[in-house]
Amino acid sequence: MPFLGNLKRARVFLLSLNPGVGPHDYFAEHQVSDYRKALEANLQQTRDVRFPFLDPAHSWHGGSAYWAPRLRGITEGVRRRRNLQYREAIDICAQNIAVLELVPYHSATFKMPQRRIDALASVKLMREFVFRELLPRHRQGDCKMLVLRSRNKWLQSGYDGADLPQPTMPRNAYISDRDAEKAAETICRFA
Repeated sequence: MPFLGNLKRARVFLLSLNPGVGPHDYFAEHQVSDYRKALEANLQQTRDVRFPFLDPAHSWHGGSAYWAPRLRGITEGVRRRRNLQYREAIDICAQNIAVLELVPYHSATFKMPQRRIDALASVKLMREFVFRELLPRHRQGDCKMLVLRSRNKWLQSGYDGADLPQPTMPRNAYISDRDAEKAAETICRFA
């Protein structure tokens, strides 16, 4: 799972390390056809793809339990700024938030050495996307990038990362209130 959400439409990009894994993943990906179709549409980046874990149809999945509290500040900020019902704010956020996973392989505990991370073709492609596509847009104010954790792992060889955002809560993958407000402002400016 290298990314979640609409990469063309999103205005807020959350840079993460890798997707976790739990029993719900095995069940969902092999037994729940609607969920599997949503993941396939996400990978194919169909025109109307949305962040799957803000979809009430997938609220039973562990991904929702993980992402809902992390995105609450953003969704609440959109709700307040636009004077919306909660469900309407969730809908706007689902269209405008994307998560990028540096290492797109599920793991319960991530302990891969940096040299192995750097050797993965998928990691090189994701870094290229971030540094060639997103970082220029972030600098221009066209989107907001938030690094959730492991910022140094995102850095390319030979790049000091001076303008790659620092996580505001480096000990966990939550989004600070300040960053949530900036993300909500970015979404509301474009949505």
